[in-house]
Amino acid sequence: MKVLVTGSAGFIGFYLCKRLLGEGNTVIGIDNLNDDYEISLKEDRINRLKLFDKFTFIKLDIVNDAFGSLLKGEKIDYAVHLAARDLYYESPDSISYTPYLVTNVIGTSKMFELAKQMGAKKFIYPSTHSVYGNTKKGSLTERKLIPRPVSPHGASKIAAEQVLHFMSNFYKMPVVVLRVFTVYGPEMRPHTLIPLLIDRISKDLPVDLYHDADATRDFIY
Repeated sequence: MKVLVTGSAGFIGFYLCKRLLGEGNTVIGIDNLNDDYEISLKEDRINRLKLFDKFTFIKLDIVNDAFGSLLKGEKIDYAVHLAARDLYYESPDSISYTPYLVTNVIGTSKMFELAKQMGAKKFIYPSTHSVYGNTKKGSLTERKLIPRPVSPHGASKIAAEQVLHFMSNFYKMPVVVLRVFTVYGPEMRPHTLIPLLIDRISKDLPVDLYHDADATRDFIY
């Protein structure tokens, strides 16, 4: 089996590629190695993946039109599109939405077109719980819950879902959308909730609460 994985240098992308390669599959990894957090961590992941003979890496942004020629003639069985912009704005008074739109919506449509060109049987798109916004429901069901995103990440992800819904119907290629909740595990991105909690607790420092202390949520290992 041959799989195209975008965001292959990211936390989830790395583990997915490693699992696929470990099972004997062929993987084409795509990542632009941007500086949204330490590039050295991403480079280290890619270097470890390159130890597998069946791994090919392409350092390129997903909106780049060069993929059409770079991968011309290549065939894949599946595409998993993990590449995304998901860091939130630094101030609630200043939102730069365009970068999210370009990467998460235009980039997703371009990767779908690439997957179609490469003969993929299915396009798998990990979306996000952020599409739900500030819901007060204790448990979420797709039948009754209307997405109401309150962040540029959530808004761009739900927009990309709608684009994929159209493209899947138009081109007759199945799409699976996974609205994942916070994913955690070894080597996850630093400066996020769980690593920060572990760091503060290990140093016997207080933990600041910015939301309701009784709030609950799901995490995925």
